[in-house]
Amino acid sequence: MNTLDKLMKMDVQKISERPTKPYEVKRLSRITGEPFVLTLQSIPVDLYADIQEDAISLKKADVQSINIHTLQSRTVIEGVKDPCLKDKELLKKFGVHTPGDLINTLFLPGEISDIAAEISALCGYDSQKDIDEEIKN
Repeated sequence: MNTLDKLMKMDVQKISERPTKPYEVKRLSRITGEPFVLTLQSIPVDLYADIQEDAISLKKADVQSINIHTLQSRTVIEGVKDPCLKDKELLKKFGVHTPGDLINTLFLPGEISDIAAEISALCGYDSQKDIDEEIKN
């Protein structure tokens, strides 16, 4: 069976489902005394492209810089399915005005980075761990 035949037999509904996975934030599990598990979900292509564009700024002579914190924060905000980090009651509970402020309150910088990496992996990007492992071998 060739690739075209395989594509023609695929369930379109199944292909369009966005992958999800649970992710435990161990520090928050210790604080709450029970598992603190987020549900992560891949981000649609167009939204992921917007996030990347927002993180890039042009400087003189078209030299670009990437604001890693913006990239990771927006990835976390859009890729955490549960709890919804845009929930007005949740923002109010923590006394913050934006989802970005909320994740800066809830998570340590390394946690934000790790969560963003997991979401990126759900979006089809190799995680840095996989790349490092491949380099070692």
